[in-house]
Amino acid sequence: IAGVEFAFCRQPLAWEDAERFCAGMGRRIARLDDEAQAKAAGKASQRHKKGRWWIGLSDRAAEGAFVWADGAPAAYTRWAKGQPDNEPCNEDCVAIRDKKGGRWQDSHCDQRRPFICR
Repeated sequence: IAGVEFAFCRQPLAWEDAERFCAGMGRRIARLDDEAQAKAAGKASQRHKKGRWWIGLSDRAAEGAFVWADGAPAAYTRWAKGQPDNEPCNEDCVAIRDKKGGRWQDSHCDQRRPFICR
């Protein structure tokens, strides 16, 4: 995808476990820098396995202050309508949705989902 290599891991893990898994492969849980990367990652994830996929964005450190796992600020986002909503509470990790054209939503970090490494 445009000079960046992504690995799609179908094994469902909690967000922190996915982050550790990516690190064990010498990678980071995925940062998506622009619309082209986000759309391509969204389409590719659904070809691998239908459902929601973890990416490396969260607001675990400070509610509402989303940053990438590698420390980069969230200069680009692709939220689904009404997201992030922190509903019902403590939704601190971000997943690509399987519907709505691969837009993003916040979710509970302990939910087990497939994930994308970069």
